[in-house]
Amino acid sequence: RHKTIAVALSGGVDSSVAALLLKRQGHKIFGIYMKNWEEEEEKGENKQVKHCSSAQDLLDVKSTCKQLDMELKQVNFVKEYWTDVFEPMLDGYLSDLTPNPDVACNRQIKFKLLLQHAFKLGADYLATGHYARLDHACDGTKLLRARDYNKDQSYFLSNVDGKCFDRVLFPLGDLLKSEVRNIAIEAHLPSARKRESMGLCFVGKRNFEDFISNYIPDDDPDVRSKMGNFVDLETGQVYGAHKGTHFYTIGKGARISGAPTKLYVCEKRGSDIMVVPGTNHDALLSLSCLVGPPHWISGKLPEELAAGGEFRCQCRLRNLGDIVPCSL
Repeated sequence: RHKTIAVALSGGVDSSVAALLLKRQGHKIFGIYMKNWEEEEEKGENKQVKHCSSAQDLLDVKSTCKQLDMELKQVNFVKEYWTDVFEPMLDGYLSDLTPNPDVACNRQIKFKLLLQHAFKLGADYLATGHYARLDHACDGTKLLRARDYNKDQSYFLSNVDGKCFDRVLFPLGDLLKSEVRNIAIEAHLPSARKRESMGLCFVGKRNFEDFISNYIPDDDPDVRSKMGNFVDLETGQVYGAHKGTHFYTIGKGARISGAPTKLYVCEKRGSDIMVVPGTNHDALLSLSCLVGPPHWISGKLPEELAAGGEFRCQCRLRNLGDIVPCSL
């Protein structure tokens, strides 16, 4: 039977097409637009300069709702996003980790608070424009990669509580991005030819290091202790100072002015960052790594691990990175 479905709208083509497809299926739909970031409260910024496209996004959402004849609800999660996503991200950087706020946002905000809010508004399900698929099997929910491997977003959804997925829909999971774009063009949706947003909205086109420095200032004692030099692993040559080890991840380009070739971070030794040339250097490779406690979407420990054995699986270290075999 037809359901009442809340569609999380961002102003982009993906969520707009998700809403269109559900409406064509005969469901009763309404849109939800959530605000997670307050530009006016940014530290050290000229308030006349806008880095986030949220104002335009909201206009696009309203245009889409008008065309699809659906009601729009708005909700503000700025406080919750700051507490549950942004502050933990800053703490992660100060611990020399490379946190992913999109993963945290999906777990703490979109598929928790927004989902709960949708239910309060009378929705049976929450739908989003994510490229991913769900398999509600008898032995637990499975999160699957999207048909379009180049746009697959299952990585960003990997930490969501599996029980939340019981009432979530991903209408685009079996479509290619090109197909989604064509559907939008044929339907004359306002977002049909809108450019795809990349990166974090609250950073926009700014340099990420400059943005983070507004919240983790250089004169912070913890930051000063992380400042050191770029050092060539092979020769010991010092290339110059860096702003802090928290800005760099293993495998990241070092961006050293005047270096004879492109150098990449391979190790952190105290406050120094060791670098090597090229992306295929042996120092950038590893046969093992330490991971935190696994999050099992199905809620069940694999039988192999429950029996004290080895669990063979696959891993992905970053969004759209290579999927490689591994064992736990």
